[in-house]
Amino acid sequence: MTTRRRKQVQSPVLRCQVSTISLTATAVEANGMVCCLEENERLRDPPILRENPHRTKGKISAMIYVGDAGRVGDGVNGHHVYPVRCSLFGPSITEVDRRYSDFAWLQTQLAKTCPGCILPPLPGKVVGLLHSREFLDARRIGLQKFLTNVASHDVLSKAPCFEQFLQSSTVELSALKAKAKVVSDPKQALSTWFGKAVQKFSEHDKVQSLAAKATGRDISKPKTDQDVEFDKIAAYVAHLDASAKTLQQKVLAAYKANRATAAAYCDVIEATSELAELESTLPEMHTVGFQSVMEVVDNRAKHLDTEWAALADAVDDFARWITCVQAALATREDRRFAYQAQLAAAAKIANEASSDTTRHSFSASFLGQQSTPANAAHSVAEAKRDFDQVHERVMSEVVKFREEKAKVLKLMFLQFASLQLDNSREFSETLARTLPKLKDTSVAPVEKDLPSLPFAKPAPPKTAKVDDNADDIIQPYADVSL
Repeated sequence: MTTRRRKQVQSPVLRCQVSTISLTATAVEANGMVCCLEENERLRDPPILRENPHRTKGKISAMIYVGDAGRVGDGVNGHHVYPVRCSLFGPSITEVDRRYSDFAWLQTQLAKTCPGCILPPLPGKVVGLLHSREFLDARRIGLQKFLTNVASHDVLSKAPCFEQFLQSSTVELSALKAKAKVVSDPKQALSTWFGKAVQKFSEHDKVQSLAAKATGRDISKPKTDQDVEFDKIAAYVAHLDASAKTLQQKVLAAYKANRATAAAYCDVIEATSELAELESTLPEMHTVGFQSVMEVVDNRAKHLDTEWAALADAVDDFARWITCVQAALATREDRRFAYQAQLAAAAKIANEASSDTTRHSFSASFLGQQSTPANAAHSVAEAKRDFDQVHERVMSEVVKFREEKAKVLKLMFLQFASLQLDNSREFSETLARTLPKLKDTSVAPVEKDLPSLPFAKPAPPKTAKVDDNADDIIQPYADVSL
């Protein structure tokens, strides 16, 4: 396999950090959210190697990483690309340039080819005008986490679209994206959507209650053990999603408040600096620790600006992860509705009289369905097989999700507490360094130096001795005319 190279679009020093997949028993599966949160601490460390089955001599590593973003094009047509290097599918290292939309396409294709899997979340999409250097670096880390988690998943890593994403050139990937937009059979897609919509509508509680009142009998069908177990999980995930979004909002509010406080501290530093510059020429002000005070305030401002940033990012990742879990559950429900719709269609065909075989219903003729018992039985069997496969995969993914969720939350809170400890230690060191300077009075000016200050008031003139007979002396008139 040939190695693809890209034109250097930014600095020749590639500041991309390597992220690799471990083959130990503790490797993250299903969603890899623990790997997501640990990535922040691990990005600056040397890469961990894993054995590559394509290599035969020695112990070789397989890796995948995302480099710094580079600007391509100018104006409204400009965009950022990320160099992606990997050695997962061969002995050589390949490098391709990928946009954010390419990562979104990969996530969409993974959802189609691996239904029921909990997909790793992508970083949030932001308007191009807001793409600062800090934002691009944070997005690069998020994209790195996404690819790392896909590569560590036992099902997603084997998807053809994943290899195409990492191996195809820009032109080849554009052709694949255009091909994926083509709908092979619009009538079949409309038929599937129509059947699932009718089935979902008929299973609504209010619809069933109204139908029961109209017919005088209960038309609701008893749920299977699969559905009962799934409903419990779906209800729990719904409550978890609401709680995660609430936590996300509160942490974001705290982060914004801390940033506002940090900005106010910066204003204090600026005002203190102006005062220090004004007083710099006065000898008695040399013992006043303007610089020490500004150092203390600057240290606190930096901590306020950063200590909640990591937690806000981690909570955002956690909330997006829960959204991906809900998407997997929705896929299972989608397959169930399709299966129930096929059952209803097959039952309708079976109940039709033999004399009415030449008459087609509106929905069958409009949607292009073959209303024959053989085709209906085949469709039911196919829908049942698809539903069982997705249900089994979803339940397996949920078990892994529950195992990883506790690790994710524990690691998230541990990182937050560790950051608080580091900030507290740094602040204590700053105080220990500045307090002696603030207490120093060895260079205080003497009193004889004060009259020479530029702002010192001149000494009052000596007053003459008051003569008791001064009132008796006749003073001459003074000419005050103009």
